[in-house]
Amino acid sequence: MDMDYKSRKEAFVSGLSGGNIIEVGNVLLIPLTAILFWTTIHTRFSSFSRYRPVSVTVEFLLTVGIPLCALTVWYPYVPALNIGLVLCSALLLLCLKPFMGGGHAFTPPSNKRAGRRHQYLFISHHRGALMMLVCLAILAVDFQVFPRSLAKTENWGISVMDFFAGSFVFSSGFISHKSTRNRARRSFYLTIFGLLRLGALNLFNYQQHTSEYGVHWNLFFTIPALTAIVGIFDCMTAVIPLPDEALAIATMVASEICLRTTSLQENILSLERGTSLISLNQEGLFSTLGYAAIYLIGRAVGSHVFMLLSFQKRPNLVLSELATQAFLWVGCFVLASTDVAGFGWQIPVSRRLANVSYVFWVAAVNSTWLFLYYLIDWVHITTGQWSDKQHVRSDQQHAMKFARSDIISAFNEGGLAVFIIANIITGVVNLTVNTLDMSGSSAMTLLTGYAIFLITVTLHLQSSERKLRV
Repeated sequence: MDMDYKSRKEAFVSGLSGGNIIEVGNVLLIPLTAILFWTTIHTRFSSFSRYRPVSVTVEFLLTVGIPLCALTVWYPYVPALNIGLVLCSALLLLCLKPFMGGGHAFTPPSNKRAGRRHQYLFISHHRGALMMLVCLAILAVDFQVFPRSLAKTENWGISVMDFFAGSFVFSSGFISHKSTRNRARRSFYLTIFGLLRLGALNLFNYQQHTSEYGVHWNLFFTIPALTAIVGIFDCMTAVIPLPDEALAIATMVASEICLRTTSLQENILSLERGTSLISLNQEGLFSTLGYAAIYLIGRAVGSHVFMLLSFQKRPNLVLSELATQAFLWVGCFVLASTDVAGFGWQIPVSRRLANVSYVFWVAAVNSTWLFLYYLIDWVHITTGQWSDKQHVRSDQQHAMKFARSDIISAFNEGGLAVFIIANIITGVVNLTVNTLDMSGSSAMTLLTGYAIFLITVTLHLQSSERKLRV
């Protein structure tokens, strides 16, 4: 890459301060409202009940096309878009009965794991929507059509891009009860790809945002490192039992005290770096502690929810628990980042430090996301003509065959494999295309083509039963 162009690229993503919490929150609501609208028309109109081109096209436009536009050209209209999708969904839910004809059942591409895959649909939608947004944003951020207020912040602030890294970790912690035996293998894959990414950056003289994680460090090193830290915590709690929530909060309080009482925060945020590996990668190394706390919170939320999910006939219990978790972590975020009646800490959010406000913000948004995704499922279950208090379990399984997005579920199934493919495509595009000087229409054409290609690959991975979880 040409040095002048590389400098322009680095300047394009540097020195940013993000947007306000309402703007960012509206963008993060778009996948939810889009999935709500898609699942509503999917259950209300028989023309969408078969896996046919028109159904796939409409699903793509709603669940991927709308979020892509919300991240780019429709950004100023996101609040109105959310309201419109919710109102249209509510109108259809109130006026039309669900179409559940037995002879017209929706049949996605064959997959032997299909029964297990959609057992907990709200989790599939949560993880899949997160992966879809990440894959769209990592390429879109390099174009002028992507608002700078959504790009990663330099030191302080809130943005959509800042949300993604912590959310990957939260999501991994949430389902960690399923993957304990695979931690070592997953960490190995991530470390290898992290090393390959580091080598490729130097080989192709690719642009780097060193204030993100450091000179050599990246997210693919953070996840194995936090896994090791969590393993140490688990050994400690085996001797002295301590809930994951308490351990996460204690970890962040200790981290914040360390930042405030020493020169550590000043050193990390300084433009000057030493020559040692620790000094060169101080952001990535220190922030791992915050990401470990996010993982613990995700695991804590997951342990509560999965315990209640075993009671299939009591979906209201799960809804109540998710609402409680959302309220708890929103409260922690408000306490950490504001001054409520003189009791708040007033600590600004910093993704670079992964400080206490960042940790609680990620936990608050993800727990709220989970609550809202489950609420969508709950609405479809309770508004269906098949609803019967004595047959909740079978009715829930029946409803979930229709009230789902197969594209979003495929992103969840693709896991790390999809993320790696998206990273490779992003690198190729940045090396071959002048993204900074491309017109808005050309950029949207390229991004749409990228989204279609990525979805095609994702659906293929799903049908071939290949996956690699984050």
